[in-house]
Amino acid sequence: MSAPVPVECPHCGARLKLPDASRLGKNVRCPKCKEHFSAGPASTKQNVDEERSRSSAEFEDLEEELAPAPSPARRAKPKSAASKKARRGTFEESREPWRPRKDEGFHEGWSMAVWPLGGLAGGGAAGLLWIIAACGLHHDWSIFAWGMGAGTGGGVGYTASKRGNTSSGVLAAVMTVVLIVTFKFLIAVITVHQSGQVEGPLDDDALIVEEAQFIVIDAQKNGRRLEWPPGKSPNNAQTIDDYPAAVAKQAKENWNAQTARVKGMREMADATNAVGRSQIGEEFADSFGVFGIVFAIFGVATAYHVGRGLN
Repeated sequence: MSAPVPVECPHCGARLKLPDASRLGKNVRCPKCKEHFSAGPASTKQNVDEERSRSSAEFEDLEEELAPAPSPARRAKPKSAASKKARRGTFEESREPWRPRKDEGFHEGWSMAVWPLGGLAGGGAAGLLWIIAACGLHHDWSIFAWGMGAGTGGGVGYTASKRGNTSSGVLAAVMTVVLIVTFKFLIAVITVHQSGQVEGPLDDDALIVEEAQFIVIDAQKNGRRLEWPPGKSPNNAQTIDDYPAAVAKQAKENWNAQTARVKGMREMADATNAVGRSQIGEEFADSFGVFGIVFAIFGVATAYHVGRGLN
């Protein structure tokens, strides 16, 4: 009877024994992992080490054969003069001194309630210069409307600063329109009065003084003596208190009674005031000529742009 032959399962490594050598080379089933394999004699530890060394050597030889050939060294591409100049320019720019941003050093800005005050301050200053020029040159210089927009927008833009936006620009533009119309009207009034065509509105006090003057003239014609206050006379009397007490009393009584002479003076005063208002209105309307409208548009646009602050 032949001795059992030891074999090893290649799947799980279990060591088995065949009944005899006749089963070598045949397909058997491992009772442990249930896998089929071709039976062969079990390898000893020395055989296993030799097999591993031979496999490792064969793998290294195969790796050397399959290794890619070394690529030739790549020549460095010469750099053009333009690239060198660009790099040198970049380096030189990096050495430039520090420059502040456009908003560096500005305050954060005040609340919206302060913006109109800034616009009034800037626009008022420009309007004052406009009135001075109009009084000195007796002419409405429409180009000052542009300066009005710059002053108003500058005031709003300064108070808004970094908080400025479209709202502050619109506010400056609207304020510019209002200020231009207001100062044009004031300049029209000043121009008409400077021309001497209108002496000024005649109110009730002025008419009472005029009635007192007529009473003095009547007294002088009748030879009646009047007692004037110290230092006062028909030549320097300006108010009703400058006249003799009897004359002042009589003038007020005639005014209250609305005598025929008082009514006539009042009608003439109304007509004079109407003429003055008409002339002022004509002067105001004439100030909105072609150049007046153009400079007003420039002023509004400038106010919107400057009034937005730093945004």
